[in-house]
Amino acid sequence: HVVQQIPIGKDDDGIVADPRTGTVIVTVGDAKSLVIVDAATARVAHTVDLPGEPEFPAVDGRGKAYVNVASTSQMAKIDIASGRIEAVWHLPGCVSPHGLAYDHRTGRLFTGCANSVLLVVDPKDGRVAATLPTGPFSDAVVVDEARHRVFCPNGNGTLTVIDEGPDDAYSVLRTIPTFLGARSMTIDPRSGELFVTYGDTQIVSAPHDPGGLRFGWAGAKVATFMPNN
Repeated sequence: HVVQQIPIGKDDDGIVADPRTGTVIVTVGDAKSLVIVDAATARVAHTVDLPGEPEFPAVDGRGKAYVNVASTSQMAKIDIASGRIEAVWHLPGCVSPHGLAYDHRTGRLFTGCANSVLLVVDPKDGRVAATLPTGPFSDAVVVDEARHRVFCPNGNGTLTVIDEGPDDAYSVLRTIPTFLGARSMTIDPRSGELFVTYGDTQIVSAPHDPGGLRFGWAGAKVATFMPNN
């Protein structure tokens, strides 16, 4: 049952918890903001105005949050304690960045772009360390730190599996067929099992997306994959 409701704004999209700071980070598209909620008090601690419409956030476990700004092809770095933007970086070659993940082992950010690329970003200065090919219209990025893998689920029904080598050496290991519109996912970090959501997909016009497409779902399903086997 619902214990409490916390007003944060309309069109909330991404959400991630940060155990180190005891906060929950939420992106709000319509308001072009990132909301930092104090988990202990269930109150909004900070509302951070962003330069455009955000997608998914990530945290580094050191007090910093990062968020993809889809409408401006940027990434913002935010100090969680103060709610202050420390940097805004342009993401070259990336159209409409959506999924975002942080690898605590390597200290790298991985951002998925709607135009079939994934960028590896240095969180210190926003430098792009690598650019890799993926499928189009990805909406999530997942890192498997134990197995040194990065996964990018794509709207065209493919899952891109990327290997993390030493010294920023990355390569696409394989592309796995999934389901049309299956572009969001999560992982069981112990087993490496992936859970990918999909549904009865409709494709409608949306001029702000590459190719003029946007995915909508009439019903939801979940598929599981063991890509490391």
